[in-house]
Amino acid sequence: MNTRNLGIGFLIVMLFELPISAFFLSGHSEFLNFWEFACYRYYTGLGIINGDLQSIWVVQGFPMAIFQEYLLRLLTKMSPGELGSINQIETFARVTVCAAYVMIGLILLAMWISSRWTSFDKVVVSSATIAIWPLTRDYYLLQAPDYWIYEVPIYLLSTLWALNLLRRYREGSFQCPGIIFFVVSGIWAGIAFLQKPSSAGFALLPCLFALVLSEGSELRKLVGALTVAGSGAFSHWAIFLSYFRFNLRLGQSAYRHYWNWLAHHAETGTSLASSIGELLRWSQFLILPIAIGIATLLVSTAIFFGRRNDGPQGRRYLMLIGYIWLLAIAHALVVLKRPSGTSVVDAMFVSAFSVVLFLVLAPMSIRRVLNWSLGIAVLVACVAYKPAPLGNWPSSGELNVLGSIDRVSAAVHRIHRPLILLLPDNRIHPYTVEAFGLYTGGLALKAHMLDERLVPRKMPSDWLRQRLFPNSFIINRGQDLQLPAAFNAGFILMWGEASSGPRIQDYFPGFDMLTRKPGVVRNDFPIIAGGAVTAHLAYLKNVDTPILR
Repeated sequence: MNTRNLGIGFLIVMLFELPISAFFLSGHSEFLNFWEFACYRYYTGLGIINGDLQSIWVVQGFPMAIFQEYLLRLLTKMSPGELGSINQIETFARVTVCAAYVMIGLILLAMWISSRWTSFDKVVVSSATIAIWPLTRDYYLLQAPDYWIYEVPIYLLSTLWALNLLRRYREGSFQCPGIIFFVVSGIWAGIAFLQKPSSAGFALLPCLFALVLSEGSELRKLVGALTVAGSGAFSHWAIFLSYFRFNLRLGQSAYRHYWNWLAHHAETGTSLASSIGELLRWSQFLILPIAIGIATLLVSTAIFFGRRNDGPQGRRYLMLIGYIWLLAIAHALVVLKRPSGTSVVDAMFVSAFSVVLFLVLAPMSIRRVLNWSLGIAVLVACVAYKPAPLGNWPSSGELNVLGSIDRVSAAVHRIHRPLILLLPDNRIHPYTVEAFGLYTGGLALKAHMLDERLVPRKMPSDWLRQRLFPNSFIINRGQDLQLPAAFNAGFILMWGEASSGPRIQDYFPGFDMLTRKPGVVRNDFPIIAGGAVTAHLAYLKNVDTPILR
């Protein structure tokens, strides 16, 4: 083993891990900074373990979600008494993020140890991977316990695989690979599609390199392409079905919803920008690597178009550049259809790792000029780099928030009554454990029933939501008759208030009349200082604890 390369590999890994290490070592809470992602993934995983498959709604990040399911099995076995606790969600979120960074670190380290890639390949791949941090100014979604950081291994491995094939082509006659190569390529594309549909195009690059650069009959290449399509479709369906424990009926139903979402409702579940200006503000520094990628693509296109008559190699390289153009156009269309920061993240990944391919494909006579130009651009960005603030607030403030959440939970247990959560808008989220589980975590997707009094019926004891939050229900906007019925029957009302959000009265017109009548006890819990978020509880003191039927 080359100890020099091993040392360089460790240094590269340390540089890449530096921002996330600083975040964790500073004492910041992964849960509080990314509570929406953490709760959604945590409670979805618990639902799978509990067998509540009918209320599961997942459309992206399936490979990661399968890992999270097994992580939750371990956590619940190690500390069953902490099921649904903030502490366990924090551990779940941290391990999810750490696992992605460990995976990326191992890939980079293995690359430096291996002899499959040239020193130039290793330098440009490492530079592109590390440059993601300073160029995007530590973009916050790359620290979230969700699918974005898990896309990096897909882009990284696809790039390395394609570079390895390119090296074989340059070393001599490169024959069309056998059937196993194309089967593996299809499985890899299927995995990428399930992690994030837009990453599947980049995952197909190794297959495209093999088809374009290799020697062999057109029939053999056609069979290879069809094999990729077949194995990709099969692996996509098989992995999807495994997530639903191979329950064919539920799996087929979820699969139809999945494709319907992709075709018609891909914007559901994310905040969309109303204008290009707003999208640019949301995207922040993601635009910089995209701009570098576009500039490099334009230069590379001009270079290879000018060399298109330089024999078969020139034409082949131009075909590869054309495919990257298709990827760029496809991502641009995705951003236009779904104008959100999450869509721009994918475009950033494509740009960052496409630059690697452009540099390696470039002729030796031009490569030095391109390297120096890009090196200067990245160096300027790194010099101007100012690390983003760690967390949304100081770590000492996070401890106060966690203490306030615990106080609300203790009050609910002390009052010991059935609870109604009012959460008609995420902007007035009360930051309580009930809201995190029922609303953000999606446990309330398994809906409750009403009795003749319009009061919620008691839920079966084997339901996960009943086990974690006994006799806790959500009443939505428009259910104006159910709200007074439950409150007058003795239920606790829980709602949130935010200085920058709407008022609860905007959604429930008779709310003030209901909560200000004689005999109402009201408790207010400031969650985030300055009135940014406040949780409220209210109940009728002189009404007995209701008995649910």
